[in-house]
Amino acid sequence: MGAPLISNLGFTEVNSAGSLNTKAGAKINLPIQLYKLTGNVSGQLTLDSTTNHKKVILDTNGFDIDNGSDAPLDMDTPGDTTVELKGNGAIRATGKTTTITQSDASHTGTTTAGSGDTTQVLVDTNHTYTETQINDIRPDPGNSYGSGGGVSWNDNFSTTVAYPPNGGSNRGGVRANQTYHNTSTATKFGGPGLDNVIRSDFSMTFTHAFVEDGNRTDGPITGVGGSFPPTTNTTHTYSGATYRFCRWFSAFQRVNNGNAGSTGVAIYVNANNGNAIVELEDGRPSFCQIRDVKCFSTETGRKFTFTNNTDHTVTMGGTNNPVSGSSVAAGGSLTGTRNSEDGSYNITATLPNTDGGGNPLAIHDLNKGTALLDSSQHTGITSVKGF
Repeated sequence: MGAPLISNLGFTEVNSAGSLNTKAGAKINLPIQLYKLTGNVSGQLTLDSTTNHKKVILDTNGFDIDNGSDAPLDMDTPGDTTVELKGNGAIRATGKTTTITQSDASHTGTTTAGSGDTTQVLVDTNHTYTETQINDIRPDPGNSYGSGGGVSWNDNFSTTVAYPPNGGSNRGGVRANQTYHNTSTATKFGGPGLDNVIRSDFSMTFTHAFVEDGNRTDGPITGVGGSFPPTTNTTHTYSGATYRFCRWFSAFQRVNNGNAGSTGVAIYVNANNGNAIVELEDGRPSFCQIRDVKCFSTETGRKFTFTNNTDHTVTMGGTNNPVSGSSVAAGGSLTGTRNSEDGSYNITATLPNTDGGGNPLAIHDLNKGTALLDSSQHTGITSVKGF
């Protein structure tokens, strides 16, 4: 079709996305601009404001403008000049999914979707969980004679410690179980304060190098609130820290079916080197064994809150989505927790296909520019932003 014979009219045929200024060429400075589609357009049509423009017309002419990644139009005009839409072709932003993501595992705080969508994801530390620090389970071997399957103290091993009840003064000849005589166990016990040993769910059981001489399993000793809490539970400050001392009198029977008496066990951290001490207070070390040890800690995890600030129910998704729920209504929230300090996520929220009036919904505007659109002469479908 040729250009209408109207003075001061710049007529441009359009069949692809891009700049209408460029497509119009020298005609761009004429006061009346008529752009007529001659084919479907995939992407965005842009128009930069030109001072001379008094009237701008976009005739879809039965063809469609669709953009899945942004607004289909980005048009600016001077002053009160509107963009008149005509024809019966559709003008649609077709993107329906918003992605909110944080790749930094150390992230906390609020992230907003943007582009006018105030939907947000909050990551905070309002979540704690129980983490297993030690779970040493040594099954009873079932034999009638010999070892009960635990780890023995050693007749030939003792150490010098900064002894808490003596204000940290050195005390030699301490019979510490070598399996747990290390800084790693001290950390798992909760450090100098034995934060995890005094928990009610801490437990330690005992057996013998010769099960025929005593109970196959004794105990457990436990933390505060458990079935066998510490007989002595005191704190002592020295070496720049507070050290807890826990002792269980008569923790388990000694050999000869208990005729040799019972033994106490003490747990503390040696300030001299940071090692954990599980001390055998009586009895022959090589005859006495630790069987099972269970130790737990309370850790701070991450809580995730997704708040849907669109005007519609959205469908949830994402490659790293910690919140629970497949959908959430407008104004609603979904939460989830993670048993770690990882605050990263990738969450998607997808709008329904249409609104209540049957109009296609999208996450982008129809026009991202400043020009006002006059659709009074346009009979085609236009998308509606979902927020």
